[in-house]
Amino acid sequence: MARFRPNQMLGLAFATIIVVALAAPTLRWLYLKAPDGTLYGYTDAVPPRPHKIARAFREKTFQQWFERYSDANMGFRKPLILSFNEITFRLFREAPRLRLYSTRANGLYSQMSIDSLNDEVSRRPLLETSYQGEAQKLFRVQKLLQSAGKDFQVVIGASKPYVYPNDLGHRYLVGGSDDIYGRAASLGNALRAAGVNVLDGGPFLRDYVARTGVETHSRAGVHWNYYAGCLVARQMLQDIQDRGIVAAPRLECGEPTLDTPHMIDVDGLDLLNIWSTGGVAKRTPYPKPTLVGSSGATPNLPKIVFISDSFADQIYFSLQQAHVYSSLIGSRYFKAREIVDSASGAVTATDVHADEAKVRAQVVNDIAQSNIVVIEMVDYNVQRWDYGFADYLLNYTAKGGSIGPASPGAALAHDTHPQ
Repeated sequence: MARFRPNQMLGLAFATIIVVALAAPTLRWLYLKAPDGTLYGYTDAVPPRPHKIARAFREKTFQQWFERYSDANMGFRKPLILSFNEITFRLFREAPRLRLYSTRANGLYSQMSIDSLNDEVSRRPLLETSYQGEAQKLFRVQKLLQSAGKDFQVVIGASKPYVYPNDLGHRYLVGGSDDIYGRAASLGNALRAAGVNVLDGGPFLRDYVARTGVETHSRAGVHWNYYAGCLVARQMLQDIQDRGIVAAPRLECGEPTLDTPHMIDVDGLDLLNIWSTGGVAKRTPYPKPTLVGSSGATPNLPKIVFISDSFADQIYFSLQQAHVYSSLIGSRYFKAREIVDSASGAVTATDVHADEAKVRAQVVNDIAQSNIVVIEMVDYNVQRWDYGFADYLLNYTAKGGSIGPASPGAALAHDTHPQ
């Protein structure tokens, strides 16, 4: 029996490695059957496979599909990206390309949120003047809606730096975290001074955290968590009820239930594209939203229109879970329109490609049929100036447009006040 020389053994081993490396992408594809090569921020969506293969092959659409499918699902691209990101995040606790940074106490922060807070410190005098102008405009909107028997509420969403600044310190915040909010311009303060109904999420949640120690932002996410969304929804309805313009049921959030973060509570972790959870997927509280009725009777439920950004989603969740509305229309950035079903929570976007002017006209029509109008802006979006809603509505009514009287479903608050 012939023996292999050392150099032959080395050559055989090298050849074996080359063959395995070349075969690995195909073997991986066969083994995984339906591999998922999705990488957030790296991979374009792969279109569905053509049904008629022969025809698609002749028309060369199959080749185009296969190329995009292969780019996403075959080979070492995804493992290499995940491995590189894992090592980088473990070493430096940040992902600068994604503008995400992490602290051991509070997990992931978005650079966009940090920049917003620093901007309100650095440009405080200028922004205070701008915020006063915005507040006066929104007060005019409030008076206009109240004259039609509708309640108006501004909710300022709170991103993580506006609730948990301490771990950011001088490395990320201008002048450090000491008295950071006292040194920053505040739209919430300007709105209150102008008489606008406002629920400012930052101070509201900071006070709640100080009193209870309950986490309001998942370490694995960059939005507020679902329990915080419920707390804001509960307070919003309480404020509406206290004003007494329209009926508003009471909402309870229940005791916070700790669970593994999921849904929007892992949006930051998803963006990291790493193998592990990065040490940030700690359990976070979830609510059990319930409707508190009036002496056993079902109260008349309001019709609500939101002009909002993504921080409204956690509010929608609790409102829907507790079934506290008869109708909820959401307009993301006052550019799109969606219907949130009260029974199932299903979100129906009537036409995601609709013309913006048509969407705005439809949303104003929704407002005419509603009882409650809410503008929600997260802190880093307040300088998008209510997404243009106030200017549009004021111009619309100045030209003779009608936002209607209170909807027939809007009973006076004292008729359906929960006991």
